[in-house]
Amino acid sequence: MQSLSNVSNSLLLESLKKLKGNENITIADIVLHLSELDTRGLYRDIGYSSLYSYCREALGYSEGASYRRIQAAKALKDNPEVYQLLRDGKLSLCAVAEVSKVIKPDNKEELLNSAQGKAKLEVQKIVARYQEPERPGRERIVVTKVAVEADSLFNQTQEPEIKEELKLTFTVAANDEFNELLNEARSFIGNVPLVEVFKRTLKEFVDRRKKAPRTGKKSSNTTTRYISKAVKHEVRKRDQNRCTDVSSDSHRCSETCGLEFEHIRPFSLGGGNDISNIRLLCSTHNKLLAERVYGKEKINSYINI
Repeated sequence: MQSLSNVSNSLLLESLKKLKGNENITIADIVLHLSELDTRGLYRDIGYSSLYSYCREALGYSEGASYRRIQAAKALKDNPEVYQLLRDGKLSLCAVAEVSKVIKPDNKEELLNSAQGKAKLEVQKIVARYQEPERPGRERIVVTKVAVEADSLFNQTQEPEIKEELKLTFTVAANDEFNELLNEARSFIGNVPLVEVFKRTLKEFVDRRKKAPRTGKKSSNTTTRYISKAVKHEVRKRDQNRCTDVSSDSHRCSETCGLEFEHIRPFSLGGGNDISNIRLLCSTHNKLLAERVYGKEKINSYINI
């Protein structure tokens, strides 16, 4: 590691200021590149389901760092002046991420001017003035660390061991129907904590989905798009419940949510519904492959109907 112990105070300060300027330029250019990459959808071709997964897995950014850069990249598309403000250090990455939530053509000039040189908290207060009331139904998950006293059955005389674990707090807006179902579930389970009701219900749901169907034909029938439960079960097991898209450099997509069953040989071209012709793809790569087979314009026309 390079030592700076012999560098004079004035040179150290001057060098640090120069590095900060270079950092601003680098951040602005990264955001610009991410914006263009997102516009092209290039992350799909190299095996990622979203710009977020590309930032996390390919570039190695943390969740927060990925979020801030993506928000800034999206803001840049309609507000190109943000690039120069980032480059000059007049707006921080955190400030742009906050501003991106509310920026519109009619408030752009005022918002960007008032946010310049402000800390994140100050920018949040500015942004709050432009925000609409929160719509009901939005879900929130807050993760915190809590200290937990570990049980010690054999060393009761010793001081209890204190461990840290993550605690997730969920905020969900629900209606009367949900409340009725919750009360009915509690009538079967008993008066247990709410989290226990959810845990048991989710475990039962997941276990039921993992079970193989009692009966089912693994048919290769080409007269219908219907894929039997037995085939779906085997495909999920074979593909390890993960998108099977692999890029040219052998990177396999890591997406495990919202997976879709895709015909390797398209159904419209005579592909059957047997296990060998069905695989799992995330919605991003399913759409990408459909564009390659049928053309981007045709697929987009179906989506926009």
